[in-house]
Formats: sequence, C-alpha cells, structure tokens
Amino acid sequence: MSERPKVFIVDDQAGEIRSLIRRIKSRGYDVVLATNERDAEAGLLQVAADSRPYAAGIFDIMVAIVDLETLLEMGEDVDLAKEVFEPSTDTGIRLCRFVREKLRLRAAELPIAALSVRDDAELKRALEELDVPLYERGVEDTSERSIMRFVERYLPQRDDTGNG
Repeated sequence: MSERPKVFIVDDQAGEIRSLIRRIKSRGYDVVLATNERDAEAGLLQVAADSRPYAAGIFDIMVAIVDLETLLEMGEDVDLAKEVFEPSTDTGIRLCRFVREKLRLRAAELPIAALSVRDDAELKRALEELDVPLYERGVEDTSERSIMRFVERYLPQRDDTGNG
C-alpha cells in the first residue's frame, strides 16, 4: 500500500477544525498539523524537502506565533501584546509569503487555502498577490466561501489503493 498524500494544516484552534480533519482523512489524505508559526515554518521546510509533494495547505490567518511552553518561558520584560499577540493577527499571511517567496512553491505545487473570520480588502489583496484564496471555516456550509469547496476542488476522493 502506498503512502497517503498529506495536507498541511496550520491552526491553533484544533477543536474547531476537528470536523475538517476528519473529512480530509475520510477522502484518503493524512494531515500534518502545526499549531503555531514557529512549528509551521519548521514543518513547511519539511514540506518543501519531501520527495512526495503535499496535496494542499490550509492556514488560519490568525494563529499563535509561539507554542504555549515558549510563551510561559518568556520573561517579565517581554511586551506580550506587541511581540506575541499583535503579530499573530497576520501569521497566515506571513506563512503564505514564506511558502511562495522563500520556499518558492507555486500554487500549482502547493495549493493553499487561508481561513479567517476577517474579510477586509487589505487581507484579500495580500492573499491574492500570493495566489491564496480566502475561505470560511464552515465545514457544513455549502457556500462558495466554505473551506469544503477548497477541499472538494483540490482534494479529490481517493480510494484505498491511493488512486484518485
């Protein structure tokens, strides 16, 4: 049996994406999950180095920049608002830029969907420049902006033999 293709997900609200992960796995894909920007960058380096291309990436726009352990280890002199929480509002954009510009993975090589409750022009413009569409979390939603539309388009149902 061949190795199942993978989807790289970056989100710090794992409970909210449980249904999404279950649906992706039921379509015949494995999921690699990063819960903060630091781990996501390390994981994306692995994605770029992997001989078997990943099927897609799904990035939450507002995700933690460090893990909880690192956060707790930060000294009293660290301005958490300025150095941790404020930068987390655009983590997903930075990660998309990391993939497209530093790792040089084009949309044809790694399609990425961005997840966000934000829906402003600045966010849409930044993502458009990176060839990354913006979706809402709605797994049960049938609208065009639902993340399941991305899943249906880029992650076709695979059978047990690994064929699409």
